[in-house]
Amino acid sequence: IFDVVRRAGDAMIATIRDGVPASHPHRTARKIISEAGLGQYQIHTSGYGLAAGFPPSWGESISMFGETEEPLRTGMVLTIEPPVFNGPEGIGVRLIDNVIVGATGAELLSTFSRDLIEA
Repeated sequence: IFDVVRRAGDAMIATIRDGVPASHPHRTARKIISEAGLGQYQIHTSGYGLAAGFPPSWGESISMFGETEEPLRTGMVLTIEPPVFNGPEGIGVRLIDNVIVGATGAELLSTFSRDLIEA
């Protein structure tokens, strides 16, 4: 499950650039998760906008889910987190990365390792 979620997140990041519909990265992740036989365990958004804000919104109104056609724009900060919850073994995985949208791609802001660390 971990490898599938990591591949889905990497694929999302690779699709992000100015002008891309917000739903496109989500559909990209959903395809990878579904092809791995885990589609029924991805139950909601694969990411959303981040910004300083106040209740009730707390940030950018953009969400990467469903058929949201609002375009991503240069300078937007997004969280990328395609989930798989309650998978076949009863576990779930979510890796979270933050990116800034650029004209030709996404800049990864997260600096931590995305490797699985077994304790």
